[in-house]
Amino acid sequence: MRIHRQSMLFVSLSLTTLGTITSANHVIALSQSSASSQTVTTSQNILAQSTQLSPKCVYDTRKTVQTVKSQKGRVTLIANNYVIVTEGVNGTRFVTCNLPDAFKTEGKAIVFSGEVKEIYPNERLVATPFKITAIASSTPTPTPTQSIQSLPNGDYRFCSKSPSADTGNGDTGYCYVFNKRGNRLVGDFYDSRSLGEVSACVSGTLNNKTVRGESVELVGDIGNRNIPPNSRGNRLVNWDSQGYLKVARATQIGRNATTGSRKIRYRDAVLKLDGFYRYSQSAKGAPTNCINR
Repeated sequence: MRIHRQSMLFVSLSLTTLGTITSANHVIALSQSSASSQTVTTSQNILAQSTQLSPKCVYDTRKTVQTVKSQKGRVTLIANNYVIVTEGVNGTRFVTCNLPDAFKTEGKAIVFSGEVKEIYPNERLVATPFKITAIASSTPTPTPTQSIQSLPNGDYRFCSKSPSADTGNGDTGYCYVFNKRGNRLVGDFYDSRSLGEVSACVSGTLNNKTVRGESVELVGDIGNRNIPPNSRGNRLVNWDSQGYLKVARATQIGRNATTGSRKIRYRDAVLKLDGFYRYSQSAKGAPTNCINR
C-alpha cells in the first residue's frame, strides 16, 4: 500500500527511522526508501493494536514555536503530570495535551514528533506545552556498560540514572568519572546529590561490568564524617546506600595537608557498574592515581 507524502504531515524526507509511529488515525510502519520516493506500509497487525491520539488539544490555541521530529525520550511523572523528557544530559521537558494512556508509564522509552507550543507571559508550568503528532514505543538506549570494555582509552562519565532524568547539576544518581587504559580504570565515584563532596577514588581492573581493586577516600571534612561500619575487616561492606561500591580492609594512610581530613585506603574495593548510563565527558576530568592525590 502506498500513501502520498502530502497526506501525512508529520512524515518528512528526513524521517527514515525504522519503527512504528502512531498517527491521529492509525499506526503505520515506516520503512527506509530512496531519496526520490518514500514508501509507507500499513501493518494490519499493528492496526489492531493502534492507540489513537486525541484530535483535540488544550494547546491548540497557542502558537507553535517549533516542531520536533523523531525525537527519543522517556515518560516520567512530575507533580502528578506525565511529562516527556528528551534524551541527553540536559533533556528538555514537555507536558503534553494528548499523551495516550498506553504511554503513561514511568520510564517508558518512546520516539515522538510534535509541536512545541508557546508559554504565556508570567505562566509557570512543570514543562513546555507540547502537542504530539506521532508517538511510538522505542528501544531504550542500551546501558553503556554493555560496551564499556570496547571503549577506546580516555576519560568517561557513567551514572546510575538515565541522562533523561537530569535534575540540572549535570548528572544524577551515583556517578563514576574515570580514566580508562585498556582494562584498567581509575576514577572518582560519588553521590551527585552531594555535588561530588561524598566521593571515593576507585582504581582497579574491569571485568565485564565490575571494577575490582582498591579505593581511597578523604574522611572527616565536607564529605563522609566516618568510614562505613565494619569496613576495617576483611568482609566487603557497602560504601554507599545502594551498594554499588563495596569496600574492606580500611586503613588510614595519612591526612590532607590543607583540611586535615583523614586519608583512608580500602585495600579491597568492588564497584559494580551494571545498569549505569554513559554521560558526556565530565568537565573536571578523571584522576590518574588514587593514592597520590
